[in-house]
Parts: sequence; C-alpha cells; structure tokens
Amino acid sequence: MPRCVLIRSGHTEWEEDERIQGRLDVPLCTRGIEQARSESEALRDVDFLVVYSTGDKCSQQTAEIIGGTLSKPVKVLKRVREVDLGLWQGMLVGQLKERSPRAYNRWVHSPLSVCPPRGESILQASDRLERVLKRLVKKHNNHSFALVCPPIADAVLRCLVKGVDLNRVWEVLSESPVSEVCEIPDTK
Repeated sequence: MPRCVLIRSGHTEWEEDERIQGRLDVPLCTRGIEQARSESEALRDVDFLVVYSTGDKCSQQTAEIIGGTLSKPVKVLKRVREVDLGLWQGMLVGQLKERSPRAYNRWVHSPLSVCPPRGESILQASDRLERVLKRLVKKHNNHSFALVCPPIADAVLRCLVKGVDLNRVWEVLSESPVSEVCEIPDTK
C-alpha cells in the first residue's frame, strides 16, 4: 500500500493574529520557520523519495526547509492550493463571528453545510484534493512521498486518507500532529 507523509505548513503571522488566510499568499513567520526546522528533525528517519508542496509561500518554504535538511528534492504543485475561503479571506476570525454569526457557527459545527461567499465548499475542495492525491499515488507506484499543504487542505486530505467524515475537519486539524505517515487506501 502506498504511503504519503502529510505535513501541515508552518505558521504565518496571519494565523498568529487569527486572520483567515485561505488562498492569500503569506510567508512563514519566525515560529513557522522554527516549526519546519523541528519537523525536519522529526522526519529524519522516515523514508520518502520527494517532498511535494502546494503553490503557496508558507507550504513552499516549509517544504524547502524539510527537503533541504533531509536532502530530498522539492517539487511545487503550483496549481494545488488551500481551500478557497472567498470573501472571508483577510478577515479576522472575530470580524466573521460578529458580521455573520450564523454562518460562522455553521462553518465551525457543520462545515459541509457552508460555502464561503465567492469561495469553495469543503466538499468541493475535497474532490479537488482527492484527484491530486490519486495522481501522486499513481505517479509514485507504491513509493512513499511527502506532501506539504496549508492547514485546511492538510486536514481535508487527512480526513480522506483516514476515512473520517469531513464534518470533523476542524477536529482533525486541531488534533493531528504536524506530520503523519499515512497509508493510502486503494484509490482506483
């Protein structure tokens, strides 16, 4: 069974400020750089051939730190991105709670029931990310690889791989380690 090392990108200043990032391209903050360095050491004994990264700065920087430390090639999947949070991107979480309390409450407690205005739903993102994962598994023909993604995309992928209900995406995000070796179920 193929294996994928799923790695959540390091923190950005926006996460530190509780600002909704979505697809907005923000680099790692100092804490995020330290997280990536620490995760490099934690992955030293994990076998994989290549580190893939989504097309955003924080994931690319995380992948470059890990790949550089472990002497693994890094490949950027420029068209693979974080979940599109539409008009919510750039807002502080507190602003969203204040302006749209019902939508925010549904987003937190039943994420499949909400699509951010001009964004994509968790289900749409799941379909998109599952196609990417299937292509990578097919390409690597039972060899292990690593994939660095921003937080929500990472949690969606972990739900898919583990067979967890996507309505539990926030639980998976908050409870998962930064990196995790996952067995990929048959994706045919």
